[in-house]
Amino acid sequence: MTGFLEGDVVQLKSGGPKMTVDRVSDQAGQLQVKCSWFDGAIRMSDLFELHSLRNLENGVPTGITVSRMLDLDP
Repeated sequence: MTGFLEGDVVQLKSGGPKMTVDRVSDQAGQLQVKCSWFDGAIRMSDLFELHSLRNLENGVPTGITVSRMLDLDP
């Protein structure tokens, strides 16, 4: 199991644009993820190794803390 499915939104662990997973493939025993994203109006795509990506579809990315204050007064 790779943790990535076609259509998932991912990002490089080092940052960068949000990308969409196009496919997960086995290249000579190494799993790679083909992703696409937009740079302005230009569609870009490339292959990435699994360990370099984090899945943004499974909730909040690791290392980010989210806090929210609720105003409960009417």
